[in-house]
Amino acid sequence: MNKRYLSRFLLPIIFYLILMFFLSSLPGKEIPDVEVPYFDKLLHLLEYAVLGFLLMRGLKNSELKFSNISFIIFTAIFSTLYGLSDELHQSFVPDRDMSLLDVLFDCIGGVIGSIVYPVIAPRR
Repeated sequence: MNKRYLSRFLLPIIFYLILMFFLSSLPGKEIPDVEVPYFDKLLHLLEYAVLGFLLMRGLKNSELKFSNISFIIFTAIFSTLYGLSDELHQSFVPDRDMSLLDVLFDCIGGVIGSIVYPVIAPRR
């Protein structure tokens, strides 16, 4: 793995995961209450779509030569496991709770992001 790949593709993923962890560490009372039905599910979808996009970007530009579907499956598994760990973490944060439905939206968001990247990415 070269330094260019690390700085251009892996560091954005790592920084984004750290940002996600920080945001999920905020106590519930510090999060604005939005009175839109299922707004939190939309946020999970968008948050993990960005993660899926970054993961697919990193995978597609790596030395790995697998099919898009293999990378999408990896991204779905990673998004689900990270979402599950995030929800578990939130169960210990004041005024936050764990929701398996949120994990489902995390997985869906990750898959959407991983599908979007090959569609809009410039061809190599």
